[in-house]
Amino acid sequence: MTKLSIQQRLTRSKIRVKIKSLGEEVRIIRHEERAFRKQSTDPGHRAASSVLYEHRKNHVSPEIRAAHWAYAYLQGRPYSDIEKSTKTDRVTLSSLERRASEIVYSLARKATGETDIRRWRLAESVLEDKAMSA
Repeated sequence: MTKLSIQQRLTRSKIRVKIKSLGEEVRIIRHEERAFRKQSTDPGHRAASSVLYEHRKNHVSPEIRAAHWAYAYLQGRPYSDIEKSTKTDRVTLSSLERRASEIVYSLARKATGETDIRRWRLAESVLEDKAMSA
């Protein structure tokens, strides 16, 4: 096992903090959603709960997913360790690849394009395809 430099350890710590912070944000949003749903006699409360739900699902969850991708990418772990199957459309995958590369750059100062993330994500499936065709 290779010993990590202080900079590498710091980068991994930053990403772990980001993932944990986003996870806590999800828990807080869920709590607020429940609070609004309990007061469901007013249609405004239901609408507020829906807005919180949409924010959690459409903004926070993809950010967590991209942060996990960035973390695995920097560790050199294969994509299959992170996600077993992907049921996501290409547009979403492209935006996740872009966001993961932005996270890698912002926290590791490592210039990584979304094509690097895409190659990392697809590397195993390409190897599997080659093995099956041989």
